[in-house]
Amino acid sequence: MKLYLDTCVYNRPFDDQTQERISLETQAFLIILEKIEKKIYTLLISEVNFFENERNKRFERKIKIKTIF
Repeated sequence: MKLYLDTCVYNRPFDDQTQERISLETQAFLIILEKIEKKIYTLLISEVNFFENERNKRFERKIKIKTIF
């Protein structure tokens, strides 16, 4: 299965995890990443992902997200 994730999904683990919805979305994202690493899913990335991540003002987030791409 091929998956495209919007840039906001990559940023979700950095958000306030005390909120249940955000925590669940983060857990789902991490499960998806595991399946991508196991080659169950294929990650599709567009120039928009790169562009939006480059505009991220939070340097640490930007660097960590680049490692996923």
